[in-house]
Formats: sequence, C-alpha cells, structure tokens
Amino acid sequence: MWQLLTFSFFLHKVYLISSFSLSNSILFFTPFFLPNLLGLNLNFYFILLDNILLASYFLSWNCKPSIDLVCDFQ
Repeated sequence: MWQLLTFSFFLHKVYLISSFSLSNSILFFTPFFLPNLLGLNLNFYFILLDNILLASYFLSWNCKPSIDLVCDFQ
C-alpha cells in the first residue's frame, strides 16, 4: 500500500513543480490544466491534496510521534 502512496506522491510532486514553474500558456491545453478553461484555480486544492498524501504516506509506515520521526518499516 505504501508503495502506491509513494508513487502517487512522487507523481503529484512532479505535477506541482511543473505547474508552478511553467507558464499557464504552455500547460493550458494539457488535461492537467483543463479546469483553467472554466476559470478555476485549483492550486490550493492540489497543495491540500499534497499534504494529505504526505500525511497518509507517513501514517502508512506506522510512524511514532517523536522528534526524530521513528518509523517501523515492516
């Protein structure tokens, strides 16, 4: 399960970096920027989803709430 979360988290990071670094005119006609046709800005929701994915990624490792974030990788 955590492998799937890792892969989706990585893809989401790549999408976030590309969406913020490239101009909207380049990505306007890609499926990722289809909501721009409706005049919607979904970057806030993508960042929120990014935080949820990161939290579930660590929770899937049974991380203990500690300073050094000790995780059980079994």
